[in-house]
Amino acid sequence: MGAGDKGDGETIGRDEEVLRAICDVSNEGIMIHDGGVILSCNAALGVMFGYEPESLKGRSVLELAAPDYQDFVRANYESKLPLTYLVWGTRSNGTRFRAEIRARTLSAPSGELRVAVIRDLSGSDAAAGERATTVSLLRATLDSTTDGILVVDIAGLVTLYNERFLKLWKIPIDKMAAATDVDAMKFVAQQLIDPASFFSRVSALYHAPETESIDTLEFTDGRLVERYSRPQRIGDRIIGRVWSFRDVTAQRRAEHTLELAVQMRDEFLGIASHELFTPITSLAVAIRGLRDSTDATTDEALRTRLFRNAERQVARLARLVQELLDVTRIDGGRMGLIIDDVDLCEVARDVLERFAPELQRDQIEAHLSADQPVVGRWDRTRLEQVATNLVGNAIKFGRGRPIHLTVSLVDGRGELAVRDQGIGIAHDQQTLIFERFQRAVSSRHFAGLGLGLYITRQIVESHGGTLRLQSVEGEGSSFTVRLPMCVPGEVRP
Repeated sequence: MGAGDKGDGETIGRDEEVLRAICDVSNEGIMIHDGGVILSCNAALGVMFGYEPESLKGRSVLELAAPDYQDFVRANYESKLPLTYLVWGTRSNGTRFRAEIRARTLSAPSGELRVAVIRDLSGSDAAAGERATTVSLLRATLDSTTDGILVVDIAGLVTLYNERFLKLWKIPIDKMAAATDVDAMKFVAQQLIDPASFFSRVSALYHAPETESIDTLEFTDGRLVERYSRPQRIGDRIIGRVWSFRDVTAQRRAEHTLELAVQMRDEFLGIASHELFTPITSLAVAIRGLRDSTDATTDEALRTRLFRNAERQVARLARLVQELLDVTRIDGGRMGLIIDDVDLCEVARDVLERFAPELQRDQIEAHLSADQPVVGRWDRTRLEQVATNLVGNAIKFGRGRPIHLTVSLVDGRGELAVRDQGIGIAHDQQTLIFERFQRAVSSRHFAGLGLGLYITRQIVESHGGTLRLQSVEGEGSSFTVRLPMCVPGEVRP
């Protein structure tokens, strides 16, 4: 062998060492086999299959394939074609894993050899599966939330949104294909009361990417939507912005209703305190007067006036307490009815007779029109309460002018109408006055708890009837009670 031959041999030896070193540091398994018999392999292949690399030499490549894939592997290496394919491999402990094989046929002095590079896919499959699970969980979370979510990247391109976002803004899904935030904003701006402010706020946030914000959007259809915005980050880097939209219409209305209820409660407590205190004070004065009038020289007329005043104040206190008890019973669903044969004409006459002293004192005329008995199966006490409340209101708000009561049978129903010629009720107050604690006039000028008409309506409706109001401000009011001849569920005997 000459000097040149020796140099060539050293070069080839160094090249083989370099190739072996490259194979040994590779993360992929590499093997050379001859007709399926392993001639050599790298360390990565041994680790992949759970063998010492030297122990694999002389063994069949088919031992590394899952039994149901051995014929497939044999057919591939016998074809001698350059191929890339997927198989299931078997480790030394019997477990299976997914693998990718890239194989080529090489010509060597001893004949044709097959080189195979094997990549373990089990790790990447697990990672891909984990990513898919995470994405699926994220999507399910976004779709189940009650908030509308929109995510845009740093360039303003829409990268993510949920179904709630589309419904909240009434955006067709085809409008979101390849959409930008500008496209979305143009579509939704027409739904807002103040679109200019909407655009201005968005622009300000994009010019200050670190900023977080919350504000409320008012829609033309009456909805209120809270808008939250914060930057989207990966580590310390801002890559976009997340928008969250929440419909708070019901919440705000409930808050407003609660505020009104608290305001009404406070006003009611003040009125109730005043209403209860006034007759108590008058009663105390009457009692002191009676106590001081015990000697024989006291004027009998004075004593009579004191007694009558005391009786009126006691009756007033009883009425106020009764109204409070009735409200409690109504709220608790405990306002039962005692049903009997009742003549509505008699109820009206008895109530007017009860008011006679007050009518005479205030010089108010009261007329009853009742041509024939109107007898139904009703609760007499409750209907007396209805008539008392209506006549009492006519006296209170009638400006001393005549009051007219009419009892009749109309379309097979009993009807009681009470009409006055007083101050009337403003149109915008005509619904409110049937609610509890609501008043159409100031409590400074007219006494009462604001419960009478509320209780009256509840009693009428519990009989299956209706209570109707007709009123013109400054001209008077007419309340009409119409009752079926039997309370629902009752059968006339």
